[in-house]
Amino acid sequence: MSLKIVAKIKGQVMFQCEFKSCDFYSRPASRFAGFLLPWLKKVLDKANFPKTCPYPEGNYSWIGLNINDLNIPKFLPKGHYEITTFCYYKEKKFKNMLANLNLIVKMN
Repeated sequence: MSLKIVAKIKGQVMFQCEFKSCDFYSRPASRFAGFLLPWLKKVLDKANFPKTCPYPEGNYSWIGLNINDLNIPKFLPKGHYEITTFCYYKEKKFKNMLANLNLIVKMN
């Protein structure tokens, strides 16, 4: 499974990353430099996704994920962020969509 995360404020992309979820657990995470790595780890720790790959077929969820626990950096501009996460399997040139999650987060 692959993930693509895009965060925008006022229509401008603040950051974007795309990675294979299995790489996140099995390879050094140096390519997720900066503040994004701890945030992703915390989000994935609150999910009941297996920590091994490939993921077996099943139903997975996030339980107990609280925005206040994510330690979002204070240097980010205040405002409404649109965060989009696409989950998909890649087969040759095609992406088979599994899930699309859109969040609107207000940063004060």
